[in-house]
Amino acid sequence: MRLRQSGTAAQRGPAANLVNALRFTMAVPAVLTATVLARPFARLASLLALVPMLALAGCSGEEVAGYQPISDPAKLYLTLTYDYRAITMAAVPPYDTLQLMVTPRDARGEPIEELPAPTFRLELPGDSIALRVDSLTGRLTALQPVQGVHVIAELAAEGNVRHSDTATVNVTPELQELATFSIHPTDADSAVWPLNGVADSFAVLSYYATGFAGGDPRVQLRALDGAGNPLPSELLVEYRSLDPDTALVGQTGNVRPLREGHARLTAEAMVYGVARADTITATITAPVFIGIPVQADPRGPALFGTATRRVRANGFVMWMNALDRPVELVYTDPTNVVPAPTTVCDMTTMILGLLAGGGTAGCTGGSITLIKPDSATRGAIYRTVQVQQFSVPGTYDYHDAETGVTGRIVVTEVPTN
Repeated sequence: MRLRQSGTAAQRGPAANLVNALRFTMAVPAVLTATVLARPFARLASLLALVPMLALAGCSGEEVAGYQPISDPAKLYLTLTYDYRAITMAAVPPYDTLQLMVTPRDARGEPIEELPAPTFRLELPGDSIALRVDSLTGRLTALQPVQGVHVIAELAAEGNVRHSDTATVNVTPELQELATFSIHPTDADSAVWPLNGVADSFAVLSYYATGFAGGDPRVQLRALDGAGNPLPSELLVEYRSLDPDTALVGQTGNVRPLREGHARLTAEAMVYGVARADTITATITAPVFIGIPVQADPRGPALFGTATRRVRANGFVMWMNALDRPVELVYTDPTNVVPAPTTVCDMTTMILGLLAGGGTAGCTGGSITLIKPDSATRGAIYRTVQVQQFSVPGTYDYHDAETGVTGRIVVTEVPTN
């Protein structure tokens, strides 16, 4: 928006008239100026309040275009994606060249046509001694072996809407025969992973629970030559989850289960100019180990946190008491609530003693009594621990004998893929 600068004073509009009036005020005798300044400040405030309105009035005849948001998802340029982000080349022809391909996508994930061409560049210019990229065409040329070079593609659309994506390139000294590219487990049950059943506030126990689950779940790529031997040089691979609400997978293959269900996990790579991919369906189960602290809740009578907790068959429940009194836990049917094995009790005692200032873990079946903490220190809760095992699937209801507050443990079947 601009004020007109040509024409007579009458043609210039109220804004110009205001300027002239201020000039006149500055030119009057000092006596008059002093009289004006002695008037109440309210008059000055009123004059200043008119300035925005007069300025807008001076813009008469000029139309200001309003902002029109894009509501059609098919017209919204949302992302730019490489067809393959993990690339392995060789420093020998013809495997030393590759054409990079990127696709702009709309809000539906569909390709968008008729956009400007993307540009390409190396993230670190110094990498050009080993790898070159044509900035306009995206043509890669490998000059010597190198690992982990990042190549950035960028596309700017109308309105300076910019998106980019990054590919990573390895260059091996020579071509490697790739006969097997697979993330399918050799053991049918090795893609069955439990959730971690310990709250973040009990980080010490979270690591302990991971041990019960057999370690962190991970997707393992098998890249083998024709004789069944691993390739001498590591291939770059991109892992993705097609069901990110159920499980996530990192770029080292580490899996983070989020909820029970099935998750499709993929591995993709461009290897010596050939696209390779594999997909597995992982099963995420209830935890094999859960911790339930008994503690007061200022929002209500709850003592056990979430009213219903789930654990896999043959899994373990660790009880801890944070109340200023003993807690008698009574099961409606304690028949299949058994003590944890001695090895589990001994390991629990060792872990709690070393890392949390705890004491000897109790392992008792059926209804149990959790002792009162011996002090108000942070480690006191870990000296009240009892560990129980649940081998038979079903529902186990329990309550606090003193208050009647209830809870439930649901023991699920152990699924197989």
